[in-house]
Amino acid sequence: MTITPSGRKDLMPTKTPAASTFSQRTLLSETGLSTSARDETLRSGAMLLATSLIGLLISQLHTNTLGLFMEPISQDLGWSRTQISLGITIVSVISVAMAPIIGHLVDSVGARVIALIGSCVYCAGFALLTLGASTPLSWVLCWGVVSLGTVCMKPNVWATTVAGRFRTRRGIAMAIAFCGTGVGIAFVPTLTMKLIAVFGWRATFPILGIGSAVILLPLVFFFFRDASDLGRAKAKTKSERAAIPGISIRGGLRSAAYWQITLAALLATLPLGALIVDLVPMLTERGIGRSEAAMLVGCAGLASIVARLCCGALLDRADIRLIGAMTFLLPIVGCLMLLPFDQSLVSAVIVAICVGAGLGAEIDVIAYAIASYFGMRHYGLLFGIAMGTISFGAGVGPLIASMLYDQHQTYQFAIMSCIPALFAGAMLLLLLPAKAPFRPNRH
Repeated sequence: MTITPSGRKDLMPTKTPAASTFSQRTLLSETGLSTSARDETLRSGAMLLATSLIGLLISQLHTNTLGLFMEPISQDLGWSRTQISLGITIVSVISVAMAPIIGHLVDSVGARVIALIGSCVYCAGFALLTLGASTPLSWVLCWGVVSLGTVCMKPNVWATTVAGRFRTRRGIAMAIAFCGTGVGIAFVPTLTMKLIAVFGWRATFPILGIGSAVILLPLVFFFFRDASDLGRAKAKTKSERAAIPGISIRGGLRSAAYWQITLAALLATLPLGALIVDLVPMLTERGIGRSEAAMLVGCAGLASIVARLCCGALLDRADIRLIGAMTFLLPIVGCLMLLPFDQSLVSAVIVAICVGAGLGAEIDVIAYAIASYFGMRHYGLLFGIAMGTISFGAGVGPLIASMLYDQHQTYQFAIMSCIPALFAGAMLLLLLPAKAPFRPNRH
């Protein structure tokens, strides 16, 4: 049966392994497991999914909290919002440069080692931001440390292991793991606000950083077993790696569909990054109280979780192109409601839900699309490059929004600029080819 980006049909066995098709037995062989692995359940990988969820939650601390630090830092140090947002931009620039390298290392040495190193560096760097918030130079240097940790904790690190462990239920498994970002959006801002109110913004940085390390490091060490740890693909030689279904690195990078997916991810992440990081100041500018605005960010996080689980279930059954386009179009509704905002709490809740739903399903769609279209042979590298562009968008988007605010003293222009970018990203996904551009036995 022909590989398509939709549903389970690509997993059904065939008797003739034609050039453009592969059977479930072939798919199982990509992990080096026996055909009994088709009896997989989500329960069997529960701790892996839980660890990935928590890892993704913690890896987004800087994104989910920076908007809450802006006001107190600006008041105490007299810095502009552009200066404060520069940290997110540093993360994005380093991620773009390092993502392909980290992706290759994930394919080579395994995700567990990379995740352990990244967790240590990231949590230490986040805690050090309390010292970095003294001079602009020290602020930049500390964000450089955060960036080095972040690139080792990107979704491609966690997704490579999850995608290798799950096949017939890959969509929902990825959705559960990626719910970490939604859980973070839902609860971390409220927790951060309380910590800032009780301990001050300087003490909150090390509290969050050290606390995260205490939780995450034991989980990664004991439960985050990557593919090679489970005997998935001990592909230490080129011939062994060639047996894993998927496109070659050169073939993937030369594929128009790959760059179409990557560009769509960038166009969606630029506005979504701006909307989620600056959602609190956007809402307070429109008459919503600061505490209510933080709670609304929590609503966005809950919407992200629900959208992610629904999207994951649909990805296993429906056309990924249609699901992806709908995912990118939904936040446009929130943007249109923000422009003539009526200051009602109901409208603010709808805005938060639309933004959160789009943010929740975006990475799931991209991760699933790359696995479906290009296979698992070089998934870590190919998804890593895509994650570099996503990180770039997530970092540059908030910076552009802050620059537009500093120039016009309103977020109106930033919100307006989000609409065409989201629409263009949706159209790119909708126009993807129906068939996967690789042949399993081709390398």
